[in-house]
Amino acid sequence: MDLRALQKEYKVHVYETGPDGRVNLNFIVNHLPSSVEINYLAESMFNEEIVIRISKEEGNRELFNHSVIRLIDNRDLCRVKIEWNESNSRKN
Repeated sequence: MDLRALQKEYKVHVYETGPDGRVNLNFIVNHLPSSVEINYLAESMFNEEIVIRISKEEGNRELFNHSVIRLIDNRDLCRVKIEWNESNSRKN
């Protein structure tokens, strides 16, 4: 599945970035999300600045934690956990 098809099918823009902050498109093209857990904690208003922090869990699985944080009070607005599996089309 190419990147555009992934974005169209899942309506998401999730990118793994390297230490330089650049997007690793190979990861996106070669993986599909297998599970997503979303926990909404608070609301944000228009024009409030937010930041999304991403961390990868240790181990063999491709499991990423995302925290959406409102900058003005450093409050967690949402937490998302996404597990990725290699795309079957790329394994062959």
